[in-house]
Amino acid sequence: MSKISVTGENGVNITVTPQAPRPIEIKRPGVQGIQGDKGDQGDAATIAVGTVTTVGPGDPAAVTNVGTPQEAVFDFSIPRGQPGVVHSVVAGSNVTVNSTDPANPVVNASGSVSSVAMTVPTGLSVSGSPITTSGTFALSYASGYQGYTTTEASKLSGIEAGADVTDAGNVGAAIHGAAAKTTPVDADTIPLIDSAASNVLKKLTWANLKTTLVSAFLTLGGSVQTITGLKRFSSSGPIATPTGAAAYMEAFCATATGNGAFIAFHRSGNHAVYFGLDTDNELKFGGWSRGNNAYKMWHEANFTPGNYLPLSGGTITGPFRVDGEFSINRAPGVVGGMYLFIVFSGDAGGTGTPVDLAQIRAEQGNNVFRLTTAGLQDFVSFNLTSRLGTVAGNPTAPLGIATKQYVDAAVQGWTELSPTATTTGTAIDWTSIPTTVTDIELWFNGVSTNGTDHLLLQIGTGGSPTTSGYSSGSGVAGSNVRINSTAGMVLYSNNASFAHTGVLSFHRVTGNTWVSDHGMLMNPTSGESVAGGGVIVLAGALDNIRLRTPVGTATFDAGSVQVRYR
Repeated sequence: MSKISVTGENGVNITVTPQAPRPIEIKRPGVQGIQGDKGDQGDAATIAVGTVTTVGPGDPAAVTNVGTPQEAVFDFSIPRGQPGVVHSVVAGSNVTVNSTDPANPVVNASGSVSSVAMTVPTGLSVSGSPITTSGTFALSYASGYQGYTTTEASKLSGIEAGADVTDAGNVGAAIHGAAAKTTPVDADTIPLIDSAASNVLKKLTWANLKTTLVSAFLTLGGSVQTITGLKRFSSSGPIATPTGAAAYMEAFCATATGNGAFIAFHRSGNHAVYFGLDTDNELKFGGWSRGNNAYKMWHEANFTPGNYLPLSGGTITGPFRVDGEFSINRAPGVVGGMYLFIVFSGDAGGTGTPVDLAQIRAEQGNNVFRLTTAGLQDFVSFNLTSRLGTVAGNPTAPLGIATKQYVDAAVQGWTELSPTATTTGTAIDWTSIPTTVTDIELWFNGVSTNGTDHLLLQIGTGGSPTTSGYSSGSGVAGSNVRINSTAGMVLYSNNASFAHTGVLSFHRVTGNTWVSDHGMLMNPTSGESVAGGGVIVLAGALDNIRLRTPVGTATFDAGSVQVRYR
C-alpha cells in the first residue's frame, strides 16, 4: 500500500502509511516557556598547597590537583638541579691535585712537622715535650696530687671540708649516725684495734666473735669458776614443749654414747651428787658422795606400782591396782586390827557377764576376811558374783555390812566435776582431763537444743577433740529409727522438744582405744528412750571432751551435764 504525505499549517508534516491498523504519531514543535528566576550566588572556590616533592634531575615538574574544582589542593613535583662541576683546583706548597675526575678532585698534602708539644691540666706534669724529631710524652701526677677510683672519690666527696677523720669525736659521731641493725649475721664485721700489730685498725667478723666468746665462757678463765649472786636463766612455755628452745640453760653432752647429761649439786664439805639424764635416758641422781650408784626418779611415765613399790606400812591414797596375787601379813608380835578397802570392778572381758571379781584369803586357817577390829569375830568367805554381792559360808555373817562395804567401794576413786549448764552455745568443752583416766561418765539432766540436730560427743588428745575415725550409732529403743556417725559418738535427737536424761560412758579397753555406750530417756512425754555405742582409737592419751551439735545451727537451750572420771 502506498504512503500518503500531507503538509499542514505551521509546517506540520503528516505521513500516513496504510498498513494494519496502528496508532498515528503526530510530532510538532513545543511552545517557548517563561524564563525562570535568577539563582543564588554559589560558594567561592579555594586553592591550597598540598605536598611538595623534590624529584631527580631531568624529571619533569608537575602540579596535580588532589582536591576538587571548588576546593583545589595542588601537589608540586620539583626536579633537583644537576651537580656542579669543579673546573679547577690549584695546588699549593707541598700539595698535589689529582683532577682525573673534575667533579671529584683528590688533594694530597705532604711535608713534615718540626715540633709537637703537649699541655696538661693542673695536677699533672708532662715530660718529653716538645718533640722535634721523635720521642714519647710521659705523664705523672704533680707534687701534692694523686688519683682516686670512682668509689674512693664518692667517699671523699662525702667528707666535709677540713674534717679530721682520725679524731675520736668524729669517728664516734660517724658510728652513732650510722643505720642500726638489730640482728647481726656471721658475715657482719666489727672494727678492732689490734694491740699485737701496733694498734692498727682491723675488722672482726661476727662469726669469729661468737666463737671466741663461747670459748671464753666455757673456760671462764680456768677449769673451775665461782659465780656468786643470783643468776636468772629465762624459759618460755610449759615443760611439755616438743622443741629444744624453751629453756635457756642446758646441760649438754655432745657425744651421747656412754655419756649422760647432768649437773652437780655440792654442799661444800658435806655432800655432793649429780642429777640429770643417765645413759639410758632416765632421770637419776647419784655418784660423787653416793659412790658408784645412780638412783632412778620415779614418775608417771615409768611408775608401775605392782612392779616397783615394796610396801612396808604407810597409806596409799587414790586408785591402786593390783594384778595377780596380793597378800597382807601382820608383822610377828603385832596386836590389833588390819584394814583393807578394795574397789571391785570389771566383768568378763567387757561382755557384761559378771564374774568372781576377787577372793581375799588370809593365812589363818580358813578365815577369809575380818569385818571389824573388835577381836576375832565371825569370818566369812566372799564370792562376789554381782554388783550387789552375795555372802556364802557362815550364815551369821552381817550381810548388811558386807553389802554396804562393797557398794561404797564401788564408787570410790571417782573424781566428780561440778555440773555444767547446757543452756547456750553450740559446743561445751571439758579440758584438762587427766591422761591416766580409764573411765569417764557424762550424766545428762534434761539436755536439749532449739533445733533438730543430733548430738555428738567427741574425745581428743593434745588439747583438741578428735573429729573423725569414730564408729558409732544411736537409735530409738524398740524401733528401727537409728543413725550412725564417724565424727563422734552420736546421740539420737531429732526434735527441739526432746530432753535427754541419763548416762553416756567411755571406757579405755587397751592402749588409746575407747568404747562408749549410752542409754537415756529422750522424750519425757512419751517415755521414748535412746541407746547406742561406739569405738574410737585416739592418736594419744585422752585429755579433753566436747559435747556439740553436728551442724552448728542449733544451740543448747536447757539442762546440764556432770562429768566424772577415774
